[in-house]
Amino acid sequence: MADVENTKNGSKGRVPWLLLLVVLLIGLLLWWWSRVRPPVKVAEIPAIEQPLLASTVPRELHVPAALEANRDLQPITNRVSTTSEIEIFGRVVLLGKRPEERVIAIQQNRDGSETKKLSRDYEVSTSGGLANVFVYVQKGLEGKTFAAPKEVVRLAETNQFLEPFVLGARVDQSIEIENSKRRHQFRMISSSGSEFGWERNANGLMDDPLELVFSGVDIFSRITCKLHSWEWAYFGVVEHPYFAVTDNDGYFKLPKGISPGTYTIAVQHPKAGEAIQSITAVQGGKYNLSFRLKVPKVDPTLLAPAPVTETEGESLEENFRSSDGGTVARRTIPEGFSEGAPIIGNDSIAVGMIRGQVRLRGTPIPEKTVDVLKNDLNCGRLVQNTPTTRFYVTGDDSGLADTVVYIEAESLPKGMTFPPRAEPLLLDQVNCEYTPYIAALQTGQKMLVRNSDPLLHNVHPTPAAPGNREANKAQMPKAADLEFVFENPEPFLRFKCDIHPWMFSYVSVFDHPFFAVTDANGNFSITNVPPGKYRLQAMHRRAGTVSQEVVLTKGRGSEIAFALDAK
Repeated sequence: MADVENTKNGSKGRVPWLLLLVVLLIGLLLWWWSRVRPPVKVAEIPAIEQPLLASTVPRELHVPAALEANRDLQPITNRVSTTSEIEIFGRVVLLGKRPEERVIAIQQNRDGSETKKLSRDYEVSTSGGLANVFVYVQKGLEGKTFAAPKEVVRLAETNQFLEPFVLGARVDQSIEIENSKRRHQFRMISSSGSEFGWERNANGLMDDPLELVFSGVDIFSRITCKLHSWEWAYFGVVEHPYFAVTDNDGYFKLPKGISPGTYTIAVQHPKAGEAIQSITAVQGGKYNLSFRLKVPKVDPTLLAPAPVTETEGESLEENFRSSDGGTVARRTIPEGFSEGAPIIGNDSIAVGMIRGQVRLRGTPIPEKTVDVLKNDLNCGRLVQNTPTTRFYVTGDDSGLADTVVYIEAESLPKGMTFPPRAEPLLLDQVNCEYTPYIAALQTGQKMLVRNSDPLLHNVHPTPAAPGNREANKAQMPKAADLEFVFENPEPFLRFKCDIHPWMFSYVSVFDHPFFAVTDANGNFSITNVPPGKYRLQAMHRRAGTVSQEVVLTKGRGSEIAFALDAK
């Protein structure tokens, strides 16, 4: 019993030593593993993908105080903050109701059917994203140089349209315009006077791509086809590579590589205008910009007399301006000539009539001849006398033709309504010219356009006032008259022929019947005017406008004289 008891007591004494030995061995193993284990590879942490507004500065992942307190994080943070590039992206949306696309041309097919060609003014997705917006860095890159562009950008004819509708390019970058084997007559309309050049075959068949290079910044110069007036495209040209065009849903992303700094980002649309935002970009920053454009209301300046510089096509008239050569019938206005003294109660004037004369003072620019034979052989055969521009047509006593004289609507009694004139206005195409050159009609009045020439013309009114519809219709020789009606007032609404680009006519539209156009000697008469006090205005495309007050008493007429200065 004694031996057994001693054995039990000895086992109890050895247990603590065995546990201590096991713990010691585990500690040695852990120490050895910590010395010989391979280093742990730390995964790189990407930059923060948090969208930022234009005015937001990106946050650092760890501020300096945190780095000092936890040095183990410093290598990871350095990788994040030094390897990420600046990214600028975003979206452009159109606010409000999308306007209906306009019918810009009616194509006559060989089978006798017609195909309506619609404009592409506003291409908007179901969620409101606006396509064809040119996005670029407008400010902040001044003084910086960039490698010359080597890539060739291309514009192609696809399904009888030029694609893309808005093409971005750089100054001095080669642009190729590819097309089908159809005959074209491409031309450029510059927005800013930048010099540019192109080459094409003399017969107008573009077997080889047309080459185009811009030598200066130019936002929204436009290329059009004179033979297919629905084909056009816009160019956005800048000096640097940081630009983009929004996709079908309005999204864009500028190229990477821009340096930290303060920049102005601009978005520009051919119809919806421009918007800008400023950002201060830092290394690794990501900037999600949101732009909103609106369908613009009609600019009041659009209702002013149309300038000679054509907005829908290259102005042949403007090209024919010259500072030397040419003559014009003129005479100085004699001394004592009254420019505005109304003659009340002249028995020789019909009751309710305002009549008078518009005269030109000074020396107008000389008219320029139009080489019709050079521009079009068929028209050249029709023309007997060499035509000229028609800026100033004067007659006896310097009477100024083609001046629109009218009572300002604001001076008419409130609430008066006037039915449209029953007799239609006729605009004819004779010897490859529109006649009359200047005309006027009333809202709702029928207008007929006739083709008296033995060749094809196309009739293309280009209104500016809202509600007046643009159209583009081919008219064969001896075809039926084309009919137009305009519902809103507009001065000098332009008609043109895209096939013969020197052909223009301007029609002013009024919502009352009290207007007239001066004859070859500057004379005019407005009839059936009720008694009252009115503001009478004379309006000429080149010489501008002048107005004066006239009082028409019951049973009387009035005579007025205007003088306009040559410009």
